[in-house]
Amino acid sequence: MIEPKGITNNEPKFNHEFARLLCASLREGAEIISSVHPTEEFQMGDETALVALQDYDSKLDDVVDDEKWEIDLAFKDNKTLFGIESKRGDDLGEDQLKGEWQVLQQNAGKRDVVLLAITNDRVPPPAVQDLDYVDWTSWYDVAARINERFDTPIQYLVTTMIDADRFTGFPDPTDTESILEWQNQFTKMLSDLDREIDTLHLAPKLTMYASVRLSENKSLSDAYQPSPLNLFAPFLANRNRTINKYGRSAILGVHGHFIKDELGVFLNLNAEHDLDGWVESTLRTHGEEIINTAFNNGLILRCSYNSQCNPNHPPRHIRDRHDAIEHIRENLGEGYGKRIMLGNYRSVKKESPSEILKILGQELEDQRDLFFQNGQILGEFREIGQRQD
Repeated sequence: MIEPKGITNNEPKFNHEFARLLCASLREGAEIISSVHPTEEFQMGDETALVALQDYDSKLDDVVDDEKWEIDLAFKDNKTLFGIESKRGDDLGEDQLKGEWQVLQQNAGKRDVVLLAITNDRVPPPAVQDLDYVDWTSWYDVAARINERFDTPIQYLVTTMIDADRFTGFPDPTDTESILEWQNQFTKMLSDLDREIDTLHLAPKLTMYASVRLSENKSLSDAYQPSPLNLFAPFLANRNRTINKYGRSAILGVHGHFIKDELGVFLNLNAEHDLDGWVESTLRTHGEEIINTAFNNGLILRCSYNSQCNPNHPPRHIRDRHDAIEHIRENLGEGYGKRIMLGNYRSVKKESPSEILKILGQELEDQRDLFFQNGQILGEFREIGQRQD
């Protein structure tokens, strides 16, 4: 009996079990093996056989210029030698792919050579971007293709083992292990989104960093127990962690609401880290204009003390524009007026990771266009920003 949860982080064992299931599927033809490749026209023949497997004796000559390049899995039929480089968390290396391509070439004879990299990424990783002879797909899409096309016991075992296109939801905020597991998943998803931003043509280039209040031994901070209830991952304009001349006082990012299973994109206006008083001055003078612009674009006001993880002062969400304007007037800079966030949440209970990325990417693009351009306030906010110069 396969134990899907126990082998996902053990790459060799995962590859062996994956290969075993693919070989078992050959009893009914090569359709499942063919569907691993993202191109619908790709088809292996009924005579397909496994010829290489990680940490096993390979039938391939895998030494090139005195250097050994081990291919995780390779199948061949009469027309094609199909190599697979499988990654379940480790980074994919460009040199590794070049070496494996040479191994396949020197073993192919008259067969066509196909090299496929499969990773946990949801967008193509950097290693494949300059190698036009290497195909790429994600484990999420492999699971989705097999699940969509087949209804067999092997299909069920393969997709259950991959267990990839399922967002596990938010953690129990009182359980350290649950929070750490979700934090890793959340950070991985955002790093993939960071690369996808390039395909969305966001400018300037935004860089992600995420932080959670954890003590040095990875346990939850006693001062913020249970913590974190919320997580904000800012996307910054450049590598030196400044977004514009206003510093940390105005940043756009993805916010996770642990209790309600929600993610959203928010503009964070932080009076606590206000550079030269820009946030407070702007909101006091033009708060009503800013709130109206945000609410006209379907956003809400989220307000909190500076810390978003303080259980004694949980964040408040204001969905009425008149209440939001009044809150700005009465509380700015104190208590629930220290951190003002404009954005909106979306439930992600039933969304796949790929769908979540697409949603967040579009919302980041929309709010970037609303609020920022090259570090300046955009649209109805441009005049407001100029008044503060």
